Amino acid sequence: MSVIPEDVLLDVLSRLPAVSLVRFKCASKSWCALIDSSYLIQLHLKKSLNDIKSRKMLAVGKYHRRKEDNRVPVGFIFYVISFDFGFKIADVQEIKPPVQHCNDRVSIIGSSRFLICLRYTFQKSCREKIVLWNPSIGSHRILPFTPVEIEALEARKYGHYTFSYGFGHDNVTDDHQVARFVLDNYNGDYEVKVYSLKLDSWKKIENIPLISIFRVSRPSFADGSMKWLVQDKQPNSTFSLLVLCLRTEVLRSVSLPEGFKMPRLVEFCSYCRCWTNWSVYRNCFSHDCDLWKSLGNENSDIWTKLRLPHSDADGGMVFSDIYQHLKESLPKNLHSESIKISSGDTCCWVESLVQVKRRSKKIRERASQAQVEKSKKYRSSL
Repeated sequence: MSVIPEDVLLDVLSRLPAVSLVRFKCASKSWCALIDSSYLIQLHLKKSLNDIKSRKMLAVGKYHRRKEDNRVPVGFIFYVISFDFGFKIADVQEIKPPVQHCNDRVSIIGSSRFLICLRYTFQKSCREKIVLWNPSIGSHRILPFTPVEIEALEARKYGHYTFSYGFGHDNVTDDHQVARFVLDNYNGDYEVKVYSLKLDSWKKIENIPLISIFRVSRPSFADGSMKWLVQDKQPNSTFSLLVLCLRTEVLRSVSLPEGFKMPRLVEFCSYCRCWTNWSVYRNCFSHDCDLWKSLGNENSDIWTKLRLPHSDADGGMVFSDIYQHLKESLPKNLHSESIKISSGDTCCWVESLVQVKRRSKKIRERASQAQVEKSKKYRSSL
């Protein structure tokens, strides 16, 4: 029997789904070592990023069962949605979540390439868990605890805080990072911390802008920067943008365009296409919607207002509702249950073999030293 050349075998394996490769690890020790090799992992990821069938969508919903005409909450259900070449739904399957026995609250912070960041909130114990998860192979990591270091007033024993998390991947350092924005709801003080997957540790951002904040939005990540839309406290009550560059660890405030109205709902989203950084603000009230685009980089103070298409005379926007497609594809045994999936509880990722489990102390120390050297080289090139 002829032996398959290793380069041919690697090329064949890199084209297979991640779930199949995990099963093939049981074939032999040599196959297990080959599939776990960094070369095959990176080759598989590179091909997955260019393959439409490797792109998946995760939907998290809280489902209820009817009991005497009352909807009784049971828990959360996770679904993986696969697409065909026409971006039509090809398959919907239930998937086992990384953390179970949590019926209080589960939300998706964001996704980046092959990883999904989840936030579990336990209301009874006032605790939460931030989890990085690779659904393709079931690998996950629970982030270490980090305390809130905002000094509360002496009259208050405990602070009342608003937490805003963001998640992204830095192409320069090849590191996935979680940013946590904590706002003191009483006096408007805030702090920002960043978790590094490579270093497996949190770091507090120093020298933050001295502003008093009334409220903060969910952040968006683009081109190596995390961006929060914040509103100052009275009497100004103006909007501004806090931009955190994860490479330089510098947080600065960027002014928003004149005529940016204060609505009931303000959302911010970023898209990075080639060399163009699109920073777009959606300003919605009733059926009205404004889009603003920054003309420069993440530190730009120059904006232009975009024209929008309308679906009817009332000015309603054209949106795609994936829930209707998902509802039609749900398994028949769930038709008797009521499943609610909101737009904020969906995200996309690509299949990958990358493990995110916590590594040994020696490996973390070597990764930490390498990360420091990369950061020094990047700062010296600026």
